[in-house]
Amino acid sequence: MKKTVIPLLFLSAVLVLLFLGKTSAIEPLVIDKMSMLMTAGGVQVEGYYLEGWALLRESGEPAEVWEKKKIGEKLGLVDASKRSIPTGWGDRLQVERIDRDCQARVMVQKMKGISEDNPTYISIKYAVAGSTQESLSQEKKIRESLASLGKNHGIYLAVKGKIAADLDEEAQLAWGKAVFRGFGARITDTLRTDKYTSITGYSPVLPDVAVVGGGKINLNLSMVRKEQGIHVLLGTPLITCEY
Repeated sequence: MKKTVIPLLFLSAVLVLLFLGKTSAIEPLVIDKMSMLMTAGGVQVEGYYLEGWALLRESGEPAEVWEKKKIGEKLGLVDASKRSIPTGWGDRLQVERIDRDCQARVMVQKMKGISEDNPTYISIKYAVAGSTQESLSQEKKIRESLASLGKNHGIYLAVKGKIAADLDEEAQLAWGKAVFRGFGARITDTLRTDKYTSITGYSPVLPDVAVVGGGKINLNLSMVRKEQGIHVLLGTPLITCEY
C-alpha cells in the first residue's frame, strides 16, 4: 500500500502547479492530468469517457442546427452516419461514428412544447479506449465546440482503470485521499461498503463544477472490488458513466 500512496503524494505538488500555472481564461484540458495521477497511483488505465451537453435557443430543425452551427466540422464528424428519429419531444438527429479505439455519439434534439422558442438540446458522448492523446484531442474538440454554442453547456470526464492489488476498505480510503490531495481537493462526502468506496469533493484547480445540495463539487472517485482487482473511475465534476 505504501508504494502506491507515496508516488501520489510526490506527484500532488507537481499537478497543483500544473493547474495553477494555467494563464488562459479558456477552460483548461484536464483529462491528461487525471490519467497521469491514476497511473502514478498504480492504476492500469483502460479508457476514457467524455460527455458534453448544450442548450440552444436556435430556430430550425435538428439537421439544420447541425449544419448551421458546423458541429460536425468542429467535432470531426462530417462523415459520421446520421439519421432522424421521431420522438415525443420532436425530431432527433442521431450522429454516430464507431472506430476501433473511439466511439462517438451525438444527439441533437428539438424540445418542442417546452417553451415558445422550442430550444435545441445537444448531447455529445465519446468513449476512448486506452489512448491519453486521443482522449485529450477529443476533450479539446468538445470544449471548443460547446464554448462556441453559448454559455449554457457543460462537460463530464472520467478515466477508468484497474488496480491489480486487492485493497481492503482502509487501503481504498487511503488511496482515494491521496488522489484528492493530488488535486488539492477537499473531500465533502464518502460512501463505503465492503466492496465499494465512493469519494466526492471539490478542487479549486478543476474548471468544471456541479452544484449538489447547495454545495460545489467537481471531483468524484469510485473504487469497486472485483475478482480481477479494484476497478477505479475518476471523474469530474461527477461520474456519469456506469460503474
